[in-house]
Amino acid sequence: MVATTALAAAGAMLINDVAAVLLVQAEARNRAGLAAIFDSVMWIASILTTTISVTALQGHHLSAKVAVLVAVELANVAGCYIGVAIGKRVIKERNTVTSVAACACGCPGAEEAT
Repeated sequence: MVATTALAAAGAMLINDVAAVLLVQAEARNRAGLAAIFDSVMWIASILTTTISVTALQGHHLSAKVAVLVAVELANVAGCYIGVAIGKRVIKERNTVTSVAACACGCPGAEEAT
């Protein structure tokens, strides 16, 4: 029971943290739709993490409390590294119109961009 609770909390936290890192990367690259998906996944995983953790912490078993705290913290750290590794490969900047193309009519910005 203790191991199952700790693994469930850690799994939810890992999903939460990976989604959070990907959310930030998607927002930074102007990918609002993708960021919204990661935000939704993150929120659900966050609620699961909180529910499982609070339930375990309210119990009377010290071993369960320690196991959940350690497992969730390890998943938190791992989620950062995994999220960054995935984001570097998957989330790319959208192609936008460059200032040269936008200023092809001869406005002052065209000279600075070339």
